[in-house]
Amino acid sequence: VSGTKYRLCFLFGLSIVICVFSGCSKDKPTADSGILSDNVDQLSVAARFPELKDKTPAEAAAAYEAAGLTGELSIIYNGNCAPGHGNGKVFRQEPKANSPVDKLASVALHTGCFNVEITKTTNGRITPLLDDPAEETSVAGVINIQAYNSLAFEVSPDPGCDISEVLVDGDSVTLTPSDTYNIAEVTSAHSVVANFDCETLVELPPSVPEPEPEPEPEPNTYTIVASVTSGDCSISPVGDVSVSEGSSQTFEVSTGAGNIWADIFVD
Repeated sequence: VSGTKYRLCFLFGLSIVICVFSGCSKDKPTADSGILSDNVDQLSVAARFPELKDKTPAEAAAAYEAAGLTGELSIIYNGNCAPGHGNGKVFRQEPKANSPVDKLASVALHTGCFNVEITKTTNGRITPLLDDPAEETSVAGVINIQAYNSLAFEVSPDPGCDISEVLVDGDSVTLTPSDTYNIAEVTSAHSVVANFDCETLVELPPSVPEPEPEPEPEPNTYTIVASVTSGDCSISPVGDVSVSEGSSQTFEVSTGAGNIWADIFVD
């Protein structure tokens, strides 16, 4: 009968029921999913909401339209992106991916960036391995990551120290053999802290400098007066001759032609 709808339900066993909607000619139009419209011109076909996370707002909007959805699309930005990151990427969508939605339904996409704070420590360092220079902020130790991007970092102890523990958001994590760790698919703020164990160094008492040796005393000096009393002869050296204690002094005596020396007196 025109304008009359039929619902045929088939019972299989005790728990499965299949219902088929049907109608005669001039019935109201029906969507493949069973969604009806009161007006033929406003027929709305249900669809599965596409996965839009990990996309920029522009990429998400393009994918939304490509899925045949024409409802109102709201972009909600968390306001936490550093310069160069724009409005970040989608980290939450309402409704969720693969949810059945009317193509005219309103949807919301949450976009943005998140900070990873690396605490400065002693006896070692944590080095972020950045994929984009824009991830480094003007605040020391704060890295800005677009939603769903990852951040890897390397932990390096000082000489004589070992890595004791690395904490991400207060929870201990296991590093790779190369002492790195990767925070994957960032969708919230994070904190990173590293602790180090160092060898206990035995402090030696300050060394006492050895006393400088006392200078040796200057030796005593003595004066020998050499002279010739008479005659044609000479002595060398002549006059006052200074001689150190313990040393020797030689004198040479010469006589003129035809002369001989008679005596030499010492003291």
